[in-house]
Amino acid sequence: MATISGLLEEILLGDAVAREALRAGYLNMSAYAQKVHPKIVSRLNKPMPVASIVVFLSRIRKKLAHQIDYKPVIRIDALSLRTNISEISYEKTKEAVISAAKLNTLLIDPAAFFAITQGQSELAVICDSAHLEQIVTQFPNQPKTLYTGLAAITIRFADPEHAKAPNIIFPLISALATGRVNIIETVSTPAELSFVVHSLDTQRAINALSQFLTHSTNKEAV
Repeated sequence: MATISGLLEEILLGDAVAREALRAGYLNMSAYAQKVHPKIVSRLNKPMPVASIVVFLSRIRKKLAHQIDYKPVIRIDALSLRTNISEISYEKTKEAVISAAKLNTLLIDPAAFFAITQGQSELAVICDSAHLEQIVTQFPNQPKTLYTGLAAITIRFADPEHAKAPNIIFPLISALATGRVNIIETVSTPAELSFVVHSLDTQRAINALSQFLTHSTNKEAV
């Protein structure tokens, strides 16, 4: 049976901003209770005073107060930009997988941006646009999608142990989402994370990431 506490936990799990504000102690609980009141009343199918929701929010805040900041300090060595990037995707057939494997021997320029990602039913190649024609000729089937005019923003982490810390990637994606940047693709290695975006979003993406990383560094110094 649904309870006020359970419903609030569910709502807060889908509202990271409010959850963090509640944990940090600066959420206006009365205003937030007013906001979620109709949803809770609807789910419980019975009347419920707003004051009761405030009481349960207070109890949840006490539990969250012992948790660490969900946006950890992120230290980086470099933030770099590559322009003129393309992405091409194919159905993941046996022939396409074989063709993709051959690309590793064809594109041996260590300075080139090149990555292959594979899902359950498709694979994608992200590369410098200068190599696009060479890549297309290696596949026997027609591509599903082709995106040109992209840019790759790469973050090189300073801490080799960053992968063991929770929520390293989430705040970076959150910063881009706040800046209204559409992420077309992500590419990662143990020490690097690249966001592939449309070239028109490049400056907004760099600004959003730079502002977050500056704030993160300043938070560590406090």
